[in-house]
Amino acid sequence: KVQAFPAMDWRFSEFPNEGAHGLYVTCVELMVLPMDPTTVGEQLVDVILENSCHIPGDKLPEWINAVGILLSYLPPIFWDGLHNRILQLLESDLMTKWSSHLTPTEMFDLSQVDSQKIDSPAAYLLAVIHSTWQHAGFNQLCGILDLVRDRLIPVIRTEEQMMFLLHMVGPFLQRLHTDKFMRVLFDVTIQLYELLLRVDQSCAHLKYMDTVCDLLYHIKYQFTGDTVKTDAERVVRQLRPALQLRLRFIAQVPINKTE
Repeated sequence: KVQAFPAMDWRFSEFPNEGAHGLYVTCVELMVLPMDPTTVGEQLVDVILENSCHIPGDKLPEWINAVGILLSYLPPIFWDGLHNRILQLLESDLMTKWSSHLTPTEMFDLSQVDSQKIDSPAAYLLAVIHSTWQHAGFNQLCGILDLVRDRLIPVIRTEEQMMFLLHMVGPFLQRLHTDKFMRVLFDVTIQLYELLLRVDQSCAHLKYMDTVCDLLYHIKYQFTGDTVKTDAERVVRQLRPALQLRLRFIAQVPINKTE
């Protein structure tokens, strides 16, 4: 068996082990490629998006983890490739003209999608995003706010797009709270209220309002308390009565029941 690295005493090496050595040399090789860094980032994401059917199911999590850790260790310019793929998905027919018999929660479930071989790039992209952010450091994690506020929310019009963003951001609110990135946590929460308002004004009927309201209550009681109450009340006043009624314990505003 040929070893990737010669046997050596890692105690006196620049790198603590073979895995770290492999990670850094791979990042160096990616950075010196004669290609635009954004394109390199996109191609890294495509390793999963376009080749998942060729990766054995029991090895897929390892591949996703490898892509995520590589992206997290590369300079920020490479992250634009991941962000571009997110925008492309949000603007695709899959998200703007939802026709699947599955709910968004089912369509974004990697285990279900992969086991049933459902054509759902959303589930694979969501897994890559989670893997990347799981390995991300302070500056990278705080960049979630700019991504959501400046690039993603402006293109969202449908409930399914909103649900994807909530699936994307929701799991990392706990980490922002645990690591005491409170200002970022509060600002991201405000953006989620703004997102709900945007979708509420764009859609005649909302199918998943109970799920979204449950998440907002969870965020309030677990992370933010009344810190964002002023912004929440400002947004809730502009929502349809059905949403105002469901969010009445977050924002006490008069409900126009005649609408």
